[in-house]
Amino acid sequence: MIASMYSLMSYAVGNPRNPNGDSVINMADSVYIQQYLDGNLYPINLTALDFDQNGIISQMDSYKIQRYLLNQYTPPNQNENDPIEYGVATTRYYRKHDYSSSNAYSYSEYSISPNVSINSVEENTRTIFGSNDMIRDYDTSVVRLSIGGTGFIVNNHVIATAAHCVYSIETDEFFDLNIQIVDSDNTTIQTIYPKYSHIPKSFAQLSEYNSNFDYALIYVEEDLSQYGMFKLGTALDDYVDSNGQVTVSGFPQTYPAGYQNSEYGLRFKATGNVLSSSNSYLLRYDADMTGGDSGGPVYVEEGITIDGILKEYKTAVAINVSQNVTTNNGVRINGDILRFFYSNINLS
Repeated sequence: MIASMYSLMSYAVGNPRNPNGDSVINMADSVYIQQYLDGNLYPINLTALDFDQNGIISQMDSYKIQRYLLNQYTPPNQNENDPIEYGVATTRYYRKHDYSSSNAYSYSEYSISPNVSINSVEENTRTIFGSNDMIRDYDTSVVRLSIGGTGFIVNNHVIATAAHCVYSIETDEFFDLNIQIVDSDNTTIQTIYPKYSHIPKSFAQLSEYNSNFDYALIYVEEDLSQYGMFKLGTALDDYVDSNGQVTVSGFPQTYPAGYQNSEYGLRFKATGNVLSSSNSYLLRYDADMTGGDSGGPVYVEEGITIDGILKEYKTAVAINVSQNVTTNNGVRINGDILRFFYSNINLS
């Protein structure tokens, strides 16, 4: 019944942004945003997909269009002078390692083309800004990697992490590792062994470390859905310009006050602001993190209450990877990376 109601509703665009550019807001716009988030298209005008105008393209924008069509949500007035942020889609090349092989140097290669519509993992010290403001995090979808890093669940069989958490550019080999699902008491609920890992070819060919392509995925055969998962989305330049807030989660090697004598493996999170020094590849922020947090989610929390029921999402907009003297850095999630995680026929 609801689906048929949606199909009959459409509103001429006044203030709301129109994702697919046809001058009418209807369910096609909600689907259009979802297609982008699933990695199946890369619109030229990214700004138009930010329906609620909070600077983040996410599942919440798609959901709020549905609520708008039912007269349950009123979007903010659109500023006609808002600059348009343009997307640039590229072909990226990847390496895939099969853990059933005893050869840590083995891999196959593949590419993902755009579909455009109109030795120690933690050698680098991460930065604490002033006092250590990290607090405990109990989200089981943020997972611990045995090599000394962090990952986070983004699909039933897929874990996002940093490339340097699965691959050494010094030795050109993939690390032997496992994934540990950890509960609030620091007890390992389940230990999972990866089937495949995927990294950008651009990262593997580096002569020295560079953050820009430091992202990876781990594919496992087990179903991870019971542990929760993050949505992936895109932070627009508007969010950077407004110094929007982000939260970083992971398994740090340095604990805040009160936890110094605790065993390694506790999960913490910290919140800070996006910094203007961010660029097209990296989000920079002042949320505290230390070695061990690499590969963890950099996310925003969004919610809307309809009829007294709160619907909320944690949307990861970057993958935490490095520090740069006065900032901590995450690989910025864009259409290319969404395709890598969600529209990748080479996963398994």
